[in-house]
Amino acid sequence: MCDRVVVLGNPVLDYTLEIERLPVEAGQHQEVHELLVGPGGAANTLIAGARLGLAMQVLGVVGDDATGSQLLDWLRAEGVDVGLVAVERGRHTTTVFVLSAPATGQSFLGFHSACAATPPLRPLAKTGAPAYRLRSAKRYRRRRANASG
Repeated sequence: MCDRVVVLGNPVLDYTLEIERLPVEAGQHQEVHELLVGPGGAANTLIAGARLGLAMQVLGVVGDDATGSQLLDWLRAEGVDVGLVAVERGRHTTTVFVLSAPATGQSFLGFHSACAATPPLRPLAKTGAPAYRLRSAKRYRRRRANASG
């Protein structure tokens, strides 16, 4: 049995709107039958594992907004270790709007921050230790642009 399960991925906030049908068409009005707000993305896997009694840890990124704070609080309350989550100053946490129609499926609309794409990992030390630090996605893109041009 493993000691810990580490999930690499960003916890996100899902707003799920249950509607009558998809696709949604311009000019046509539909009622939202139910609105659910809660953790999504990697947070689903983390919470499920914790509820099964596994020691869960997340390696990901959230913004320094109220959404990121609430997601981390939800994960902590479920017993998930959030010590490796990078909180990016000045960024918003990824939010996903899920349009869900029982008979026709779901559509996902993501509102991503620049930090939401999982940035490259690099070793913390050249000793081969299995510890990693997330590199800023913005800094990574800037370095790649400078290297290619």
